[in-house]
Amino acid sequence: MTIDSLRQSLIHGFAAWAPDEGATPGPVAGLTLHRHTTPMPPFVGIMDASLSLVLSGGKQVVLGRHRFDYGPMQFLLTSVDLPVTACVTEASVAEPYLGLLLRIDLSQVRNLLAVMDHQRIGTVSPLGAARAEVTADLLESVLRLCRLAERPGEIDLFADQALREVIYRLITSPVG
Repeated sequence: MTIDSLRQSLIHGFAAWAPDEGATPGPVAGLTLHRHTTPMPPFVGIMDASLSLVLSGGKQVVLGRHRFDYGPMQFLLTSVDLPVTACVTEASVAEPYLGLLLRIDLSQVRNLLAVMDHQRIGTVSPLGAARAEVTADLLESVLRLCRLAERPGEIDLFADQALREVIYRLITSPVG
């Protein structure tokens, strides 16, 4: 599948997986799907080590003096828990903000790093947070993870492998 068709599949999936305004728990622990039809005011809190991916709309995360603005087909990867201010900056009824947040279990990262070719690892940001463009491989693995919502009987069978693949795709991304 092309990156555009993967994005469209995820956007169409939101109609079933997260039809309501706000945050909806995903099919696996640590995954939250977000839908907003209006920009959201800033929220101050701790952002766990996580993947924050935007499919439509826009988001802003501020970490100290560093501001990360990102939109469709971009993601923010945080490798440690960080105090941030975050808000949805672009959202409307016609084109809602659709994004997902996946908490990353750092023990899974360590387990993968122990068996990976270290030359495949991306460059780690000294801030503990970095923005990057989404790749087709990452979107495909995220789509597989989200589609488990359609097959709840398969979550116990495939969730761990799907999460492992998402983490691998993040580690090997330019900001891994």
